[in-house]
Amino acid sequence: MIVKIALRNFLGNMKTSIIAILGLSITLSLVVGALSLSDSIEAWKLKKLEENFGVADAYAEPRMTSFVFNLQLSKKIDEEEIERLKDQVSKVLPVTEGNARINDSLDVIAIGVEPEELSAFLGAEVSIPEGRVILGRSLAEKLGVKVGDTVWLDFVNKRGSFKVERIGESGFLNFKGEGVNSPGTVFLNVRDFPDANFPTKCYLSYGKPVKEHPKIVIDTSLRVKNMKYDFLKSSVNKTLTYFTLAFSSLSILVGLVVFYMFCEDVVSDRKTVLSVLRIIGMRRSKVNLSFLLEGVFYALISSLTGIFLGVIIGRFLLMQFQSLVEGISFSFFSVDRVDFAISGKTLVVGLLLGLALPLSLFFLRAREIVRHSPTIFLNGFEVKGSRKIISFGLLVLALVFFLVPRLWPSALALLTLFASFSYRRFVVFLSSGTFLLVLNNFMKLRLETEELFMMSLFNKGILVFLGVALLVFSLLPMSRKIMSGLLSRGNLPILMGFSYVSRLPTRGVLLVISFSILIFSTTVLNLISVNIEKFVTEKLKDGIFGFNFLVIKNPMKFLLRGVDIPKHEKLSSPVKVQLFTLKTEKGEKVVAFVSDNFFTDSSLKFSKETLEAISRENAVIVGLKDKEKVPEVLEGKLISLLPMGGQKEVRFVPVSTFEKSDIIIPVDVISSIRNAPSDLRTVEFLLGKVSEKNSFEVKKFYMSRFDYPFHIDEEVRRFYSGIEGLMRIIKYVFGFGFVAAIAGLSLTTLRASFSRMGVYGMLRAIGMKTWQLITSFLLEYLSFLVVGGVIGTVAGMIFGYDLVMKFFEVLNVPAKVVSASRIGILTALIYGISLVVISIPAFMAVRMPPNEAIREGE
Repeated sequence: MIVKIALRNFLGNMKTSIIAILGLSITLSLVVGALSLSDSIEAWKLKKLEENFGVADAYAEPRMTSFVFNLQLSKKIDEEEIERLKDQVSKVLPVTEGNARINDSLDVIAIGVEPEELSAFLGAEVSIPEGRVILGRSLAEKLGVKVGDTVWLDFVNKRGSFKVERIGESGFLNFKGEGVNSPGTVFLNVRDFPDANFPTKCYLSYGKPVKEHPKIVIDTSLRVKNMKYDFLKSSVNKTLTYFTLAFSSLSILVGLVVFYMFCEDVVSDRKTVLSVLRIIGMRRSKVNLSFLLEGVFYALISSLTGIFLGVIIGRFLLMQFQSLVEGISFSFFSVDRVDFAISGKTLVVGLLLGLALPLSLFFLRAREIVRHSPTIFLNGFEVKGSRKIISFGLLVLALVFFLVPRLWPSALALLTLFASFSYRRFVVFLSSGTFLLVLNNFMKLRLETEELFMMSLFNKGILVFLGVALLVFSLLPMSRKIMSGLLSRGNLPILMGFSYVSRLPTRGVLLVISFSILIFSTTVLNLISVNIEKFVTEKLKDGIFGFNFLVIKNPMKFLLRGVDIPKHEKLSSPVKVQLFTLKTEKGEKVVAFVSDNFFTDSSLKFSKETLEAISRENAVIVGLKDKEKVPEVLEGKLISLLPMGGQKEVRFVPVSTFEKSDIIIPVDVISSIRNAPSDLRTVEFLLGKVSEKNSFEVKKFYMSRFDYPFHIDEEVRRFYSGIEGLMRIIKYVFGFGFVAAIAGLSLTTLRASFSRMGVYGMLRAIGMKTWQLITSFLLEYLSFLVVGGVIGTVAGMIFGYDLVMKFFEVLNVPAKVVSASRIGILTALIYGISLVVISIPAFMAVRMPPNEAIREGE
């Protein structure tokens, strides 16, 4: 009997049921989609452990390393250290490791080994005769080579051809570096390796599960890194999860608000039915049970639908993420394709959320209904439990946030919101909003870890949004005086529109919140996108000092004196650059020694007097910002950027200045290369200009010499496309929240139009015009949208400004945050769509003839 009643109630009004299910499903799909993206990365990592690491769990190397390009300086490991390692771990593989360029196209890891020791390490027979190599499967597929083919390897001081002896299908023979971001590895016989030092590195096999690796302590003077564990627990997965959930949380919050309104409509529909059941003798417990059972139908269908949609969304987001990663990959960096995966934990979370949210709400509302006499509901009495449920929800959420130490500002903000709406006084709203915005000024975005950044980002978002919302709500009492003046003049449409606003305060607040979150998200996303676009186009449009091609000399070549970067014939205006650090009493500065044509061919313009002065001994040009004073002299210790590159006491005399805000490269001092100390070795560059059609040829020329060429225009496009791709993914996630908000708005206005059908028919019968009814309806809901738009726009501009300024601060460049017309255009578009959504029910309500409308309203 109870099941039959619940099922009949569920199927009795399918329009409301479908929209309510759709609202919760969209909310759940965002959660499942975000978590499935995280699951896919996690599954990819576990797969890579088998495909690209195999038995290699860690490595040991000398502690003296080069901090430039993360390359290892050649230093032999003593035999005693190797024996000590063998006594402590399961297996040890001594190797000589470096970098090589294969077939003039890809930078790969080159590992020289003794075949017998490699066989013992892998536990299988492996043969690498001299003149032959083993290629990892990933690398072989990229190159399109097979067993027996010939490949060319370029080392710093050697070039040679080798036949492919074997393709390493999986495990360590398919090694792609500790971060799995190298194109692949070439294994050579140690006698073919150009470095005479052997070994310079040892790979270790613990023979224990990965989770136990951090507990292993090895007595050695070498630096040991647990590469398997570090890869599995790297910040990529965590960052991606925080990132996706952070931006989808706004859409999720909109979905929850909308779903609450859906359930409220279901309750309004069912209160009459439940009251009749009480009158005909059904016990309260059974009425409660029938209502809860109906909620189970909603919850179960919503959960399953949400999980299904979440899988689709997760696949879509993963596809967009994959295209983003592939777009920013290049010859020195490579990422494999990530297959979609979803864990049982994610499915359980989605199912539990889908069941818990509606059932909790149905349970609380059912209690409100059965507590009262059933006859009062038949006389039009409204359930007044919405405010209590919202207040209870705020308190519970605040308590949960207080249990998380770093979320106490958000918890405090929710308590402030609870207190403000409990008293609803002008002074309370004003003081609460001011307090939250002042607190926001003391909260800084923290970048120490991904978790701290997302926590601080969330706190600032809550403080700004609620602070602005409370300030706007404090202005509403003032607006009532203006409205009362209009009402006193007998403006009937305004009178009707705002009378409904005052009768539905809770629903109005929910509509304002959902719409303001929508506008807030739009404003923040577009403010970030616009400023990044401006930054890229203005700061990087001229490349580096007006040069669009950069060649970085391989640091290993510094061991070979007299080896300079050659000048390609199609590289115009070549400028040789040496970089040092100048340590002074006032801090460290970056000093660039450049060849003379830099002062005439760069984008920095110098006077004739400066060009003459810079030729003097120890003359420098100093970069200034924020109207800094020009120092009379610069004294300090000039330090090489290379280990063991040397240092020297120097004294420079500034002869001119340049504006540091005009460049993106962090160079503080520029001098002629004739002033560079000849007894020090440091990082060297070659700057130049090259046309688009010649860039590939010039890059290939320098890559074949194992230097690092970059076409600045190409890198800028890659960087910008990466940022655009990132913003595109965020906007896709946000779009689902927009659908939820519009669905909630449409449902609310449709129900309002249906419930007022009889009233509108009566008003038209006594002479009220159609346009007046439509105007009153539009004014009612436009008032909610306007208030929400003001909150969202103001809060979005404040929050977006903080984010953009932090971006510029991290880059250490002064920049001015700008807005753009497209922010207004997109906001106007949202208003336009919302206006269409609320206009359709308004026209539906008045198109019916008065006599039929009155009968329908009965």
